Amino acid sequence: MHLHRIGKADSPNCRKCSMNSLESVEHYLLRCPAYSDRRKPLLAQCAQRDRQISLRKILSAPRTFHRLLTLSTLPADYDRH
Repeated sequence: MHLHRIGKADSPNCRKCSMNSLESVEHYLLRCPAYSDRRKPLLAQCAQRDRQISLRKILSAPRTFHRLLTLSTLPADYDRH
């Protein structure tokens, strides 16, 4: 969505999946199937503490910070433009 706003993408939708969803932090961290393998360790850690996982809980839990940084490192095949 941000790339679309600044004119770097034709659409605000996620370019990595076919869900036709807006490319947002929530989509990237919780829903995008293209990143499901990278997301599993983060979600497993959150699930150990609480069955309901939300973006707010992920971003506010100090112990998930390291895993969040690992997930947020862009994969080598990510198209930056």
